[in-house]
Amino acid sequence: MSGEITRLKVILHQPDGESQVVEPGHVLPIEFFRVNGFLLKHFVSNPKNTETEKQTLAKQLLQRINSRPWKKFDETFVSIEPENKPFCGFSLHVHVLNTDHYEYGKELEKVANDTLYYFNTCKQ
Repeated sequence: MSGEITRLKVILHQPDGESQVVEPGHVLPIEFFRVNGFLLKHFVSNPKNTETEKQTLAKQLLQRINSRPWKKFDETFVSIEPENKPFCGFSLHVHVLNTDHYEYGKELEKVANDTLYYFNTCKQ
């Protein structure tokens, strides 16, 4: 049996080409256990959502992270905060991680990275 697990990740992009990989719970001010379903429903699995609607939601998400960060509360994670430069891009990914050679305290080996959605307004 293969020791692989999948994890949903969000990558936030900045104008200088830098990016930050974060757990989805840090990009929406809702309970962490609802975030994955929300993001998948609105950006991937609902065929009724047009690209314009997805872009609008992505812009709103970035605007909220950049201008009004939130604190941890109950089952809501603290928001990711940009350091000195705002986030201008958002992408949703599925990372496949190998657990066969897990070592305590070490990051799991990433064996696949599938992009589910990509939105970027960064000007380089």
